Amino acid sequence: MFDFAPLGGPVPYSTVLLLLCLLAPASRSTELELESRNGFHSLIVACGGRRFEMVPSQDDYVTERCRVPGCESGPVSAYTIPYCARQHLAERPEDELVEMARAWGNAQREEYSAGDPAAVPLGEEGDQLIEAAVAQCAFSPVRTALIEAAYEDPEMVDVVYVGEQAVKVKYAMDIKHFRLERVAQDAHRRLQKLAGGRCTCGAALQIGAGPKVPPQFCSAACAATAGRQ
Repeated sequence: MFDFAPLGGPVPYSTVLLLLCLLAPASRSTELELESRNGFHSLIVACGGRRFEMVPSQDDYVTERCRVPGCESGPVSAYTIPYCARQHLAERPEDELVEMARAWGNAQREEYSAGDPAAVPLGEEGDQLIEAAVAQCAFSPVRTALIEAAYEDPEMVDVVYVGEQAVKVKYAMDIKHFRLERVAQDAHRRLQKLAGGRCTCGAALQIGAGPKVPPQFCSAACAATAGRQ
């Protein structure tokens, strides 16, 4: 056991080494900060914005957590979507959601495109990005970033691919566009249901309220009144 003073007591060698392996790709210089400790059962450490749960009584137990301090949930994807799907992903601003969509799409493309570039999966993680984007009125840019990162810029498909393969990639992109549209509509209805089907002003909520109107508001005016622009 390491007598790890910054973490408030002994920690198994294997656990510390596993944590250092997880942090190694980011930097050669690592500074750990103890965020919280649950007696001798578990502790949360933070490093460079990333958060990890460690269990001192169990070897090799290091689990990454959502990057929001105090959150006990795991991230959607530790390296590309580092927030929990339950709450905090949907609170990220549009530009950050777009960047995460690009990162996830690129990661999927890198892993799967060698076999068949038209069969790159967006996965449940892609759906969770779209659901978060709906809450931030960012569906269109997030969908575009996700699909183009996973497949290709539509204007470059015929340059990168030829013949039947180009046709397959275009078809796969079209299918994903329509499928993610359905995911967005379902997420929109679910958020409206959580809001009770009515805006704070009393008006009924409608899907067609506007592209920049959050699902829980009936109009841009109501959203602005509540502090949402």
